[in-house]
Amino acid sequence: MLRVLLLSLSAGFAALGLLNLFRSPPWSPWQLGVLAGEYGHWLAPAALGLAGVSWGLTGASTAWGGSTLTLALLAAGLLLRPGYEAWRLSGPLARELRSAPGRDEAFSVARLFTGAAPAPVPVTTVQVAPGLPLDLYLPRLAPGAARPPCVVVIHGGGWESGERTQLAPFNHWLAGLGYAVAALQMYRFAAVELAPPSYRARAISWVTAGGVLAGTIGPALTRATYDALLPIYLGTYLSMIAIHVVVFVIMGFIRFPPMNDPATASAVEPQRPLWQIARQPRYATAVLIGMASWATMMFLMSSSPLAIVGYSGRLTAPNQT
Repeated sequence: MLRVLLLSLSAGFAALGLLNLFRSPPWSPWQLGVLAGEYGHWLAPAALGLAGVSWGLTGASTAWGGSTLTLALLAAGLLLRPGYEAWRLSGPLARELRSAPGRDEAFSVARLFTGAAPAPVPVTTVQVAPGLPLDLYLPRLAPGAARPPCVVVIHGGGWESGERTQLAPFNHWLAGLGYAVAALQMYRFAAVELAPPSYRARAISWVTAGGVLAGTIGPALTRATYDALLPIYLGTYLSMIAIHVVVFVIMGFIRFPPMNDPATASAVEPQRPLWQIARQPRYATAVLIGMASWATMMFLMSSSPLAIVGYSGRLTAPNQT
């Protein structure tokens, strides 16, 4: 019974470690991938302990002992792989950090296991909108020092759990290096902010129903326009552009209510005109990076699947694939 337990635990650790080597399958819970990649170095000693127990009880001469020992050592190596990769990449990164604010080492094996919590910095909470707080971590700067660069940390994803304070140690660490950090939630029901209290429940229902309606209209629009113009799917892309133009025009008439919280109004600088923001070189850089990122995503998620639909260089209709 003990041999079966040791072999099963070793196999489980090895299977978990494989998530550091191969892409996590769609049916696997995403939490397992996070466990293997972010906390695998804490599980590796347990795998090594299984190897030691198996060696002491059965040795490596038997089939049970050899299999358990092999799986346990394999699991330990796979679970330590992210730490090894971080150590391997820390050499070039350390040279870049010498010119960055704070000058911290890129990676330390000792700190990976025994690192203490970073020193806290002052945190100011600002209500950027009703129900949307933002935590601003301010570094300690010398008098007259230039404004530090700001890192925006957004809690998003599936929003299954957690909130903006769950990465507080990371935010304090960044602020300790000399960066300003703005941590906030990603999700908010903008319709709730615009609707009167008596209509808010219905506003949320309309927003939710809009997602269902979009999932129906999108495929129907593709079927109706994919061969309307040549080359194929040109009509689909033009119709998407037209829909976005209409949406942008409608949203241009929406006015969000200003903040009326006197406790935080003094902590927020006066708003600048949009043209003044757009003239900044850093704004142009952010726009270009955003355009490149979205273009890459659309290429991978739209253009590439459309090319896969083709057979021998000829695209077929969607209802024939």
